Amino acid sequence: MMNTVHFGMQAVISNTIFFQTLFKDRSGPTMTWRDYFFRVVPTGLATALDVNLSNESLVFISVTFATMCKSAAPIFLLVFAFAFRIMIYVRGLVQKIKRLCFSSQILQIFKDLFLKGLWHGC
Repeated sequence: MMNTVHFGMQAVISNTIFFQTLFKDRSGPTMTWRDYFFRVVPTGLATALDVNLSNESLVFISVTFATMCKSAAPIFLLVFAFAFRIMIYVRGLVQKIKRLCFSSQILQIFKDLFLKGLWHGC
């Protein structure tokens, strides 16, 4: 029931935004079909594959392990940003990203241990 309400709210909000912007003046820059297929389509396909393969992986691994894998994503984003020279190397940023990923993985491990009752620390 809650999913139905959620999807219904999404539909109402997206239709409202769509119809509000439908009649606005569009004198700004336009995107050619070539630009669209080389910039928008690959991003959409990558996002669709990410979501679908993540959902498919839940058949084989636990939700906790999947969350731990997803929490390591900022490290890979940072590595590719440095590799493609999108960002300049800053030591403080690297330390913060490492701390963020490490702490989220530790929290996931403790959550898994609490749920399975393997750790009686509290």
